[in-house]
Amino acid sequence: MKEAVGRLHAKSVTTQRLVEAVAAVFALALLVTSPASAAPVDAPKPWRSYPLNQVEGNLAAQARQDGCDFARRQSGDRKALLILSMGRVNQHRGRFGVGTDNRFTPNGKVTDALLSAGRGYKQCRRPALKTDIAYGVNNFELTQQISSNRDARRAGKAQVKVAKRLARKLPRGIGSALAGDIEPGWDTRGSGRALSLTRGAAGEGEDYYNFGTSGQCPPFGTACQGNWTYFDIGRASQDEGIISLPEIYYPGQAQAWARVANKWDNAPGKCRRRLPCYDFGGVTSFPVGCAGATYTPRQSWLEMRRATRRTVERRIIYFNPRRVGCSGSSRSFAEPSPGGQRLSLPLMPTAVPGEIVKDPEPIVSDDVMSPLVNAWRAGTHTEYTWVYAGGGGIDPETGEPSEDGSLIITRERYWRHQPMTTSTEQIAVAGSGALRISDAPLGKGAARTELRAGELDFTSESGIAGTLDLSTATVNLSQP
Repeated sequence: MKEAVGRLHAKSVTTQRLVEAVAAVFALALLVTSPASAAPVDAPKPWRSYPLNQVEGNLAAQARQDGCDFARRQSGDRKALLILSMGRVNQHRGRFGVGTDNRFTPNGKVTDALLSAGRGYKQCRRPALKTDIAYGVNNFELTQQISSNRDARRAGKAQVKVAKRLARKLPRGIGSALAGDIEPGWDTRGSGRALSLTRGAAGEGEDYYNFGTSGQCPPFGTACQGNWTYFDIGRASQDEGIISLPEIYYPGQAQAWARVANKWDNAPGKCRRRLPCYDFGGVTSFPVGCAGATYTPRQSWLEMRRATRRTVERRIIYFNPRRVGCSGSSRSFAEPSPGGQRLSLPLMPTAVPGEIVKDPEPIVSDDVMSPLVNAWRAGTHTEYTWVYAGGGGIDPETGEPSEDGSLIITRERYWRHQPMTTSTEQIAVAGSGALRISDAPLGKGAARTELRAGELDFTSESGIAGTLDLSTATVNLSQP
Protein backbone atom coordinates (compact mmCIF):
# COMPACT_ATOMS: atom_id res chain seq x y z
CA MET A 1 0.00 0.00 0.00
CA LYS A 2 2.80 2.33 0.88
CA GLU A 3 4.49 1.50 -2.46
CA ALA A 4 1.26 2.22 -4.34
CA VAL A 5 0.92 5.55 -2.60
CA GLY A 6 4.54 6.31 -3.49
CA ARG A 7 3.89 5.51 -7.15
CA LEU A 8 0.73 7.64 -7.10
CA HIS A 9 2.62 10.54 -5.52
CA ALA A 10 5.44 10.23 -8.05
CA LYS A 11 2.92 10.19 -10.88
CA SER A 12 1.21 13.28 -9.45
CA VAL A 13 4.54 15.13 -9.21
CA THR A 14 5.43 14.15 -12.79
CA THR A 15 2.04 15.29 -14.03
CA GLN A 16 2.36 18.55 -12.13
CA ARG A 17 5.79 19.16 -13.62
CA LEU A 18 4.47 18.35 -17.08
CA VAL A 19 1.62 20.83 -16.61
CA GLU A 20 4.08 23.45 -15.35
CA ALA A 21 6.35 22.83 -18.33
CA VAL A 22 3.47 23.15 -20.79
CA ALA A 23 2.32 26.31 -19.03
CA ALA A 24 5.83 27.72 -19.24
CA VAL A 25 6.05 26.98 -22.97
CA PHE A 26 2.61 28.49 -23.51
CA ALA A 27 3.60 31.58 -21.54
CA LEU A 28 6.79 31.84 -23.61
CA ALA A 29 4.74 31.58 -26.80
CA LEU A 30 2.51 34.38 -25.60
CA LEU A 31 5.57 36.45 -24.74
CA VAL A 32 6.93 35.98 -28.26
CA THR A 33 3.69 36.47 -30.21
CA SER A 34 1.80 39.07 -28.22
CA PRO A 35 2.56 42.67 -29.31
CA ALA A 36 1.61 43.88 -25.86
CA SER A 37 4.35 41.72 -24.30
CA ALA A 38 6.97 42.02 -27.02
CA ALA A 39 10.10 44.09 -26.69
CA PRO A 40 9.47 47.79 -27.34
CA VAL A 41 9.50 48.72 -31.02
CA ASP A 42 10.02 52.34 -31.99
CA ALA A 43 7.95 53.92 -34.72
CA PRO A 44 9.41 54.68 -38.15
CA LYS A 45 10.10 58.24 -39.25
CA PRO A 46 7.08 59.81 -40.97
CA TRP A 47 6.85 60.80 -44.63
CA ARG A 48 5.03 63.93 -45.73
CA SER A 49 2.05 64.14 -48.07
CA TYR A 50 1.09 67.36 -49.85
CA PRO A 51 -2.28 68.94 -50.74
CA LEU A 52 -2.48 70.20 -54.32
CA ASN A 53 -6.27 70.44 -54.35
CA GLN A 54 -6.40 74.23 -53.91
CA VAL A 55 -3.76 75.03 -56.55
CA GLU A 56 -4.85 76.20 -59.99
CA GLY A 57 -2.62 78.10 -62.41
CA ASN A 58 0.60 77.11 -60.64
CA LEU A 59 -0.23 73.41 -60.25
CA ALA A 60 2.89 72.02 -61.97
CA ALA A 61 5.15 74.60 -60.29
CA GLN A 62 3.74 73.79 -56.85
CA ALA A 63 4.07 70.06 -57.50
CA ARG A 64 7.72 70.55 -58.42
CA GLN A 65 8.28 72.49 -55.19
CA ASP A 66 6.62 69.71 -53.20
CA GLY A 67 8.65 66.97 -54.92
CA CYS A 68 11.86 68.82 -54.05
CA ASP A 69 10.74 69.46 -50.47
CA PHE A 70 9.97 65.75 -50.00
CA ALA A 71 13.37 64.70 -51.36
CA ARG A 72 15.19 67.16 -49.11
CA ARG A 73 13.46 65.67 -46.04
CA GLN A 74 13.80 61.99 -46.97
CA SER A 75 16.29 59.97 -44.95
CA GLY A 76 17.36 56.36 -44.73
CA ASP A 77 17.35 53.85 -47.56
CA ARG A 78 13.68 52.77 -47.51
CA LYS A 79 11.68 53.42 -50.65
CA ALA A 80 9.36 56.25 -49.66
CA LEU A 81 5.73 57.02 -50.52
CA LEU A 82 4.85 60.56 -51.62
CA ILE A 83 1.07 61.13 -51.70
CA LEU A 84 -0.04 64.22 -53.62
CA SER A 85 -3.68 64.91 -52.71
CA MET A 86 -5.43 66.33 -55.78
CA GLY A 87 -8.97 66.69 -54.34
CA ARG A 88 -12.46 65.41 -55.04
CA VAL A 89 -13.14 63.08 -57.97
CA ASN A 90 -15.31 64.59 -60.70
CA GLN A 91 -16.58 63.97 -64.22
CA HIS A 92 -17.02 67.20 -66.20
CA ARG A 93 -18.07 67.38 -69.83
CA GLY A 94 -17.23 63.76 -70.39
CA ARG A 95 -13.73 63.94 -68.86
CA PHE A 96 -12.55 62.57 -65.53
CA GLY A 97 -10.42 64.58 -63.15
CA VAL A 98 -10.62 66.43 -59.85
CA GLY A 99 -12.26 69.55 -58.44
CA THR A 100 -15.62 71.26 -58.87
CA ASP A 101 -17.02 72.07 -62.31
CA ASN A 102 -15.82 75.69 -62.20
CA ARG A 103 -12.37 74.64 -60.95
CA PHE A 104 -11.99 71.36 -62.78
CA THR A 105 -8.55 69.82 -63.43
CA PRO A 106 -8.70 67.02 -66.01
CA ASN A 107 -6.51 63.96 -65.58
CA GLY A 108 -4.21 65.15 -68.35
CA LYS A 109 -3.17 68.18 -66.29
CA VAL A 110 -2.96 66.00 -63.19
CA THR A 111 -0.45 63.81 -65.06
CA ASP A 112 1.63 66.87 -65.99
CA ALA A 113 1.66 68.03 -62.35
CA LEU A 114 2.75 64.65 -61.01
CA LEU A 115 5.50 64.43 -63.63
CA SER A 116 6.64 67.87 -62.50
CA ALA A 117 6.74 66.56 -58.92
CA GLY A 118 8.93 63.71 -60.12
CA ARG A 119 11.34 66.14 -61.78
CA GLY A 120 11.52 68.23 -58.60
CA TYR A 121 12.21 65.09 -56.58
CA LYS A 122 14.97 63.99 -58.96
CA GLN A 123 16.62 67.42 -58.84
CA CYS A 124 16.76 67.54 -55.03
CA ARG A 125 17.26 63.91 -53.96
CA ARG A 126 20.50 62.42 -52.73
CA PRO A 127 21.94 59.44 -54.65
CA ALA A 128 20.15 56.09 -54.25
CA LEU A 129 16.96 57.55 -52.72
CA LYS A 130 13.75 56.19 -54.25
CA THR A 131 10.05 56.93 -53.93
CA ASP A 132 6.62 56.14 -55.35
CA ILE A 133 4.47 59.14 -56.26
CA ALA A 134 0.79 58.48 -55.58
CA TYR A 135 -2.12 60.25 -57.31
CA GLY A 136 -4.42 60.91 -54.34
CA VAL A 137 -8.15 61.72 -54.51
CA ASN A 138 -11.05 61.89 -52.06
CA ASN A 139 -14.75 61.02 -52.15
CA PHE A 140 -16.03 64.44 -51.00
CA GLU A 141 -19.64 64.80 -52.25
CA LEU A 142 -18.97 61.98 -54.72
CA THR A 143 -22.68 61.29 -55.24
CA GLN A 144 -23.08 64.89 -56.46
CA GLN A 145 -20.05 64.74 -58.77
CA ILE A 146 -20.54 61.28 -60.31
CA SER A 147 -24.00 60.24 -61.49
CA SER A 148 -23.79 56.44 -61.15
CA ASN A 149 -21.79 53.59 -59.64
CA ARG A 150 -20.76 52.60 -63.17
CA ASP A 151 -19.27 56.03 -63.81
CA ALA A 152 -17.55 55.97 -60.42
CA ARG A 153 -15.86 52.71 -61.43
CA ARG A 154 -14.82 54.34 -64.72
CA ALA A 155 -13.39 57.27 -62.74
CA GLY A 156 -11.26 54.80 -60.77
CA LYS A 157 -10.00 53.20 -63.99
CA ALA A 158 -9.15 56.68 -65.32
CA GLN A 159 -7.06 57.20 -62.18
CA VAL A 160 -5.19 53.98 -63.04
CA LYS A 161 -4.41 55.29 -66.53
CA VAL A 162 -2.70 58.32 -64.97
CA ALA A 163 -0.55 56.06 -62.79
CA LYS A 164 0.44 53.87 -65.74
CA ARG A 165 1.44 56.92 -67.81
CA LEU A 166 3.51 58.12 -64.87
CA ALA A 167 5.23 54.75 -64.55
CA ARG A 168 6.42 55.04 -68.16
CA LYS A 169 7.60 58.67 -67.93
CA LEU A 170 8.92 59.28 -64.41
CA PRO A 171 12.71 59.39 -63.91
CA ARG A 172 14.62 56.28 -62.87
CA GLY A 173 14.08 55.33 -59.23
CA ILE A 174 10.65 57.01 -59.05
CA GLY A 175 7.56 54.80 -59.32
CA SER A 176 3.84 55.50 -59.40
CA ALA A 177 0.95 54.55 -57.15
CA LEU A 178 -2.66 55.48 -56.36
CA ALA A 179 -4.24 56.78 -53.17
CA GLY A 180 -7.68 57.63 -51.83
CA ASP A 181 -8.86 59.61 -48.82
CA ILE A 182 -12.02 57.50 -48.71
CA GLU A 183 -14.15 58.03 -45.62
CA PRO A 184 -17.82 58.29 -44.55
CA GLY A 185 -17.68 61.95 -43.53
CA TRP A 186 -16.96 63.16 -47.07
CA ASP A 187 -20.21 61.65 -48.45
CA THR A 188 -22.39 60.11 -45.75
CA ARG A 189 -24.91 58.46 -48.09
CA GLY A 190 -22.36 57.52 -50.74
CA SER A 191 -20.81 54.21 -49.67
CA GLY A 192 -21.83 52.49 -52.92
CA ARG A 193 -20.32 55.21 -55.08
CA ALA A 194 -17.08 55.25 -53.06
CA LEU A 195 -16.70 51.46 -53.21
CA SER A 196 -17.23 51.54 -56.98
CA LEU A 197 -14.50 54.17 -57.25
CA THR A 198 -11.98 52.10 -55.29
CA ARG A 199 -12.93 48.91 -57.12
CA GLY A 200 -12.20 50.60 -60.44
CA ALA A 201 -8.82 51.89 -59.26
CA ALA A 202 -7.49 48.97 -57.18
CA GLY A 203 -6.19 45.61 -58.32
CA GLU A 204 -4.93 46.85 -61.70
CA GLY A 205 -1.22 46.43 -61.02
CA GLU A 206 -0.51 49.71 -59.19
CA ASP A 207 -0.51 49.87 -55.38
CA TYR A 208 -3.60 51.65 -54.03
CA TYR A 209 -3.38 53.25 -50.56
CA ASN A 210 -6.50 54.26 -48.62
CA PHE A 211 -5.61 56.98 -46.10
CA GLY A 212 -9.12 57.82 -44.82
CA THR A 213 -10.74 57.68 -41.40
CA SER A 214 -13.44 55.30 -40.17
CA GLY A 215 -15.71 58.29 -39.61
CA GLN A 216 -17.80 58.27 -36.47
CA CYS A 217 -18.03 54.50 -36.08
CA PRO A 218 -17.92 53.42 -32.39
CA PRO A 219 -16.10 53.55 -30.11
CA PHE A 220 -14.75 56.82 -31.52
CA GLY A 221 -18.24 58.17 -32.27
CA THR A 222 -21.80 57.13 -31.58
CA ALA A 223 -22.67 55.48 -34.92
CA CYS A 224 -21.25 54.94 -38.41
CA GLN A 225 -22.47 57.77 -40.63
CA GLY A 226 -25.23 57.55 -43.24
CA ASN A 227 -25.37 54.22 -45.06
CA TRP A 228 -21.80 53.24 -44.20
CA THR A 229 -21.12 50.05 -42.21
CA TYR A 230 -17.94 48.60 -40.69
CA PHE A 231 -17.78 46.19 -43.62
CA ASP A 232 -18.10 49.01 -46.17
CA ILE A 233 -15.12 50.74 -44.57
CA GLY A 234 -13.27 47.41 -44.62
CA ARG A 235 -13.94 46.97 -48.34
CA ALA A 236 -12.73 50.49 -49.10
CA SER A 237 -9.51 49.89 -47.19
CA GLN A 238 -8.76 46.18 -47.62
CA ASP A 239 -10.34 44.81 -50.79
CA GLU A 240 -8.10 43.33 -53.46
CA GLY A 241 -5.11 45.55 -54.17
CA ILE A 242 -5.84 48.11 -51.41
CA ILE A 243 -3.35 48.91 -48.64
CA SER A 244 -4.82 50.50 -45.52
CA LEU A 245 -3.15 53.61 -44.03
CA PRO A 246 -5.89 54.67 -41.57
CA GLU A 247 -5.95 58.16 -40.11
CA ILE A 248 -5.29 58.03 -36.34
CA TYR A 249 -5.53 61.45 -34.66
CA TYR A 250 -7.63 60.99 -31.51
CA PRO A 251 -8.36 58.40 -28.80
CA GLY A 252 -10.87 55.81 -29.96
CA GLN A 253 -9.97 55.91 -33.64
CA ALA A 254 -7.53 53.00 -33.45
CA GLN A 255 -10.13 50.95 -31.55
CA ALA A 256 -12.71 51.76 -34.25
CA TRP A 257 -10.30 50.45 -36.88
CA ALA A 258 -9.83 47.29 -34.81
CA ARG A 259 -13.58 46.71 -35.10
CA VAL A 260 -13.39 47.28 -38.86
CA ALA A 261 -10.65 44.65 -39.07
CA ASN A 262 -12.61 42.16 -36.93
CA LYS A 263 -15.75 42.58 -39.04
CA TRP A 264 -13.67 41.95 -42.14
CA ASP A 265 -11.97 38.87 -40.68
CA ASN A 266 -15.31 37.36 -39.67
CA ALA A 267 -17.04 37.96 -43.02
CA PRO A 268 -17.76 34.69 -44.90
CA GLY A 269 -15.17 33.84 -47.52
CA LYS A 270 -12.83 36.74 -46.80
CA CYS A 271 -10.02 35.17 -44.83
CA ARG A 272 -9.84 31.69 -46.31
CA ARG A 273 -8.67 30.01 -43.09
CA ARG A 274 -6.20 32.76 -42.17
CA LEU A 275 -7.08 34.78 -39.08
CA PRO A 276 -6.46 37.59 -38.66
CA CYS A 277 -6.27 38.47 -42.37
CA TYR A 278 -6.94 42.23 -42.37
CA ASP A 279 -3.59 43.99 -42.80
CA PHE A 280 -2.56 47.54 -41.93
CA GLY A 281 0.03 49.11 -44.19
CA GLY A 282 0.80 51.81 -41.62
CA VAL A 283 -1.02 54.94 -40.44
CA THR A 284 -1.75 58.49 -41.50
CA SER A 285 -1.27 61.18 -38.89
CA PHE A 286 -1.11 64.85 -37.99
CA PRO A 287 1.66 66.31 -35.82
CA VAL A 288 0.40 66.68 -32.26
CA GLY A 289 -1.65 69.80 -31.68
CA CYS A 290 -2.45 70.32 -35.36
CA ALA A 291 -6.21 70.57 -35.83
CA GLY A 292 -6.57 69.44 -32.23
CA ALA A 293 -4.85 66.10 -32.85
CA THR A 294 -3.99 64.24 -29.64
CA TYR A 295 -1.26 61.97 -31.00
CA THR A 296 2.08 62.67 -32.60
CA PRO A 297 2.80 60.59 -35.73
CA ARG A 298 4.89 58.22 -33.60
CA GLN A 299 2.09 57.83 -31.04
CA SER A 300 -0.44 57.20 -33.80
CA TRP A 301 1.57 54.25 -35.09
CA LEU A 302 2.19 52.80 -31.63
CA GLU A 303 -1.47 53.25 -30.65
CA MET A 304 -2.53 51.36 -33.75
CA ARG A 305 -0.24 48.44 -32.86
CA ARG A 306 -1.64 48.29 -29.33
CA ALA A 307 -5.29 48.57 -30.31
CA THR A 308 -5.40 46.04 -33.13
CA ARG A 309 -2.88 43.37 -32.02
CA ARG A 310 -2.03 43.06 -35.69
CA THR A 311 1.10 43.77 -37.67
CA VAL A 312 1.18 47.45 -38.65
CA GLU A 313 3.73 47.98 -41.40
CA ARG A 314 6.36 50.67 -41.01
CA ARG A 315 4.76 53.57 -42.83
CA ILE A 316 3.60 56.83 -41.27
CA ILE A 317 2.15 59.43 -43.61
CA TYR A 318 2.38 62.96 -42.23
CA PHE A 319 -0.89 64.22 -43.70
CA ASN A 320 -1.30 67.77 -45.06
CA PRO A 321 1.73 69.31 -43.36
CA ARG A 322 0.90 72.88 -44.33
CA ARG A 323 -2.88 73.07 -44.04
CA VAL A 324 -4.06 71.34 -40.91
CA GLY A 325 -4.33 74.08 -38.34
CA CYS A 326 -0.66 74.23 -37.32
CA SER A 327 1.03 77.46 -36.29
CA GLY A 328 4.64 78.23 -37.10
CA SER A 329 6.70 77.73 -40.23
CA SER A 330 7.90 74.54 -41.88
CA ARG A 331 11.07 76.27 -43.11
CA SER A 332 13.97 74.05 -42.12
CA PHE A 333 16.27 73.42 -45.05
CA ALA A 334 19.86 73.35 -43.86
CA GLU A 335 21.08 70.63 -46.24
CA PRO A 336 23.04 71.69 -49.32
CA SER A 337 21.53 70.88 -52.70
CA PRO A 338 22.71 67.68 -54.44
CA GLY A 339 26.22 68.02 -55.80
CA GLY A 340 26.52 71.51 -54.32
CA GLN A 341 24.32 72.90 -57.11
CA ARG A 342 22.24 76.01 -56.55
CA LEU A 343 18.57 75.13 -56.96
CA SER A 344 16.38 77.12 -59.31
CA LEU A 345 12.76 76.44 -58.44
CA PRO A 346 9.70 78.06 -60.03
CA LEU A 347 7.70 80.77 -58.31
CA MET A 348 3.95 81.16 -58.82
CA PRO A 349 3.57 82.16 -62.47
CA THR A 350 0.72 84.64 -62.04
CA ALA A 351 -0.98 86.68 -59.34
CA VAL A 352 -4.26 85.37 -57.90
CA PRO A 353 -6.80 88.20 -57.45
CA GLY A 354 -8.58 88.36 -54.11
CA GLU A 355 -11.90 86.51 -54.22
CA ILE A 356 -14.44 84.77 -52.00
CA VAL A 357 -14.68 81.11 -53.02
CA LYS A 358 -18.22 79.81 -52.56
CA ASP A 359 -17.47 76.11 -52.90
CA PRO A 360 -13.87 75.46 -51.77
CA GLU A 361 -12.22 72.08 -51.75
CA PRO A 362 -12.05 70.63 -48.20
CA ILE A 363 -8.60 70.80 -46.63
CA VAL A 364 -9.23 68.76 -43.48
CA SER A 365 -11.65 66.05 -42.44
CA ASP A 366 -14.99 66.77 -40.81
CA ASP A 367 -13.42 66.03 -37.42
CA VAL A 368 -11.60 69.36 -37.78
CA MET A 369 -13.93 71.63 -39.78
CA SER A 370 -17.54 70.76 -40.50
CA PRO A 371 -19.27 72.19 -42.36
CA LEU A 372 -16.80 74.00 -44.64
CA VAL A 373 -18.86 77.04 -45.68
CA ASN A 374 -16.66 79.24 -47.88
CA ALA A 375 -13.15 80.66 -48.22
CA TRP A 376 -11.13 83.68 -49.35
CA ARG A 377 -7.83 83.65 -51.20
CA ALA A 378 -5.29 85.95 -52.85
CA GLY A 379 -1.72 85.56 -54.06
CA THR A 380 1.31 87.03 -55.78
CA HIS A 381 4.20 85.22 -57.46
CA THR A 382 5.93 84.88 -54.06
CA GLU A 383 3.07 84.58 -51.55
CA TYR A 384 -0.31 82.85 -51.38
CA THR A 385 -2.93 83.09 -48.60
CA TRP A 386 -6.19 81.22 -47.96
CA VAL A 387 -8.77 81.73 -45.20
CA TYR A 388 -11.36 78.97 -44.70
CA ALA A 389 -14.59 79.52 -42.73
CA GLY A 390 -16.93 76.94 -41.24
CA GLY A 391 -17.87 74.98 -38.15
CA GLY A 392 -15.63 73.63 -35.43
CA GLY A 393 -15.82 70.02 -36.60
CA ILE A 394 -16.81 66.89 -34.70
CA ASP A 395 -15.87 66.65 -31.03
CA PRO A 396 -13.48 63.66 -30.84
CA GLU A 397 -14.65 62.79 -27.30
CA THR A 398 -18.43 62.83 -27.85
CA GLY A 399 -18.82 62.43 -31.60
CA GLU A 400 -21.15 65.45 -31.60
CA PRO A 401 -20.81 68.52 -33.84
CA SER A 402 -19.02 71.42 -32.17
CA GLU A 403 -21.01 74.54 -31.31
CA ASP A 404 -18.02 76.72 -32.19
CA GLY A 405 -17.14 78.40 -35.43
CA SER A 406 -13.71 78.09 -37.00
CA LEU A 407 -11.33 79.98 -39.30
CA ILE A 408 -8.20 78.41 -40.77
CA ILE A 409 -5.50 80.66 -42.25
CA THR A 410 -2.84 79.14 -44.51
CA ARG A 411 0.12 81.12 -45.87
CA GLU A 412 2.67 79.94 -48.42
CA ARG A 413 5.93 81.69 -49.36
CA TYR A 414 7.78 80.82 -52.57
CA TRP A 415 11.55 81.09 -52.92
CA ARG A 416 13.71 80.85 -56.01
CA HIS A 417 16.52 78.82 -54.49
CA GLN A 418 14.84 76.69 -51.84
CA PRO A 419 11.52 74.92 -51.34
CA MET A 420 8.53 76.94 -50.25
CA THR A 421 7.76 77.70 -46.59
CA THR A 422 4.34 77.54 -44.99
CA SER A 423 2.38 78.34 -41.85
CA THR A 424 -1.16 77.54 -40.77
CA GLU A 425 -3.30 78.84 -37.90
CA GLN A 426 -6.74 77.83 -36.68
CA ILE A 427 -8.97 80.26 -34.78
CA ALA A 428 -12.09 79.21 -32.88
CA VAL A 429 -15.08 81.46 -32.19
CA ALA A 430 -16.86 79.98 -29.17
CA GLY A 431 -20.58 79.26 -29.45
CA SER A 432 -21.05 80.93 -32.82
CA GLY A 433 -21.92 77.96 -34.99
CA ALA A 434 -20.55 77.74 -38.52
CA LEU A 435 -18.92 80.94 -39.81
CA ARG A 436 -19.26 82.47 -43.27
CA ILE A 437 -16.96 85.10 -44.84
CA SER A 438 -19.27 87.96 -45.80
CA ASP A 439 -16.83 90.61 -47.03
CA ALA A 440 -13.14 90.58 -47.95
CA PRO A 441 -10.56 92.41 -50.13
CA LEU A 442 -11.22 91.62 -53.79
CA GLY A 443 -9.38 91.97 -57.08
CA LYS A 444 -5.71 92.40 -58.04
CA GLY A 445 -5.14 95.12 -55.48
CA ALA A 446 -5.89 92.67 -52.68
CA ALA A 447 -3.12 90.37 -53.87
CA ARG A 448 -0.60 93.22 -53.65
CA THR A 449 -1.57 94.91 -50.39
CA GLU A 450 -3.93 92.79 -48.27
CA LEU A 451 -2.22 89.42 -47.90
CA ARG A 452 -0.68 90.26 -44.53
CA ALA A 453 -2.59 93.31 -43.32
CA GLY A 454 -6.10 92.88 -44.72
CA GLU A 455 -9.36 92.39 -42.82
CA LEU A 456 -12.17 89.94 -43.50
CA ASP A 457 -15.71 90.24 -42.14
CA PHE A 458 -17.65 87.14 -41.11
CA THR A 459 -21.11 86.24 -39.85
CA SER A 460 -22.47 83.10 -38.21
CA GLU A 461 -25.57 80.96 -37.81
CA SER A 462 -26.17 82.36 -34.32
CA GLY A 463 -25.91 86.00 -35.41
CA ILE A 464 -22.42 86.51 -34.01
CA ALA A 465 -20.35 88.61 -36.41
CA GLY A 466 -16.83 89.97 -36.42
CA THR A 467 -13.64 90.81 -38.29
CA LEU A 468 -10.50 88.77 -38.84
CA ASP A 469 -7.26 90.78 -38.82
CA LEU A 470 -4.74 89.02 -41.08
CA SER A 471 -1.79 90.94 -39.64
CA THR A 472 -2.27 89.43 -36.17
CA ALA A 473 -4.48 86.40 -36.95
CA THR A 474 -7.00 87.57 -34.34
CA VAL A 475 -10.75 88.20 -34.44
CA ASN A 476 -12.72 91.14 -33.09
CA LEU A 477 -16.38 90.42 -32.46
CA SER A 478 -19.00 93.05 -33.24
CA GLN A 479 -21.10 94.42 -30.39
CA PRO A 480 -24.72 93.13 -30.56
